[in-house]
Amino acid sequence: MRRRRSTWQVLLPVFLVAVACLWSIQTLVLAAVYLTLGAMTVGHRPLESFPDLGFPHSWRRGYRSALLYFYHFVWWPWYCKDSWLPAASRLISRVATQFRMKGHKRAEGRGKVDEQERDEG
Repeated sequence: MRRRRSTWQVLLPVFLVAVACLWSIQTLVLAAVYLTLGAMTVGHRPLESFPDLGFPHSWRRGYRSALLYFYHFVWWPWYCKDSWLPAASRLISRVATQFRMKGHKRAEGRGKVDEQERDEG
């Protein structure tokens, strides 16, 4: 059974992005970058290729189709999770490994300094 979205669920991202754009220049830039990434990632696809939200076909024409496109652009990470999730997990594990190695080297360095101070004192 498919889940039907209400009109407010589709319009909520529009309102949130509008508030973010009006809030400050920084959030305007952040919203523009996020939506640009969404447009580049999702690409130019027909609206029929996106998951059905349970709206009548009248929503797929005219200004309402722009609202549906906007909704899908906001949710672009969800549509691309299969492609970027493995890369993100590899990156996180690599960073965590480097962080642990640096912490281990620092701890070894401190131990040597402490031993030298004890020997001198």
